[in-house]
Amino acid sequence: MVLFPLTFPIMWSGIAGIGQMRLKNLKNVSDAIKSSSDSWVSNSYAKKYMVYGDVETFELECFEEDTAWDDSVPKRIKTSMEAGEAVRLLLYEPVRALDIQVFIIKLKVSYEKGTPNFRRYWITVREEMA
Repeated sequence: MVLFPLTFPIMWSGIAGIGQMRLKNLKNVSDAIKSSSDSWVSNSYAKKYMVYGDVETFELECFEEDTAWDDSVPKRIKTSMEAGEAVRLLLYEPVRALDIQVFIIKLKVSYEKGTPNFRRYWITVREEMA
């Protein structure tokens, strides 16, 4: 397990074993885990829904500068993502207290023309389902 602490809105955060990240923005989405079925009730069609809970997704916008690709956080995150490792997401106040297991499901890296050692990157993590 990899440790993934966040202190927001402080700019610095990190993943243990991966390195420090500079956090610019954080988004949180909750999706309902649900099922639906068709039913015939009182001579009419009805759609029934059953909600079992929800799963959370977090999108982190980060950046780094003056770092070669071989030493970069996005490269290490990519390696962790490809291995399918679960990471521990710790989020502290003032946003909200949170301590859950997540999987890294998406990584997007942007390079700026003329500055190869400056990168913006977006990480999407999704709550591990029990």
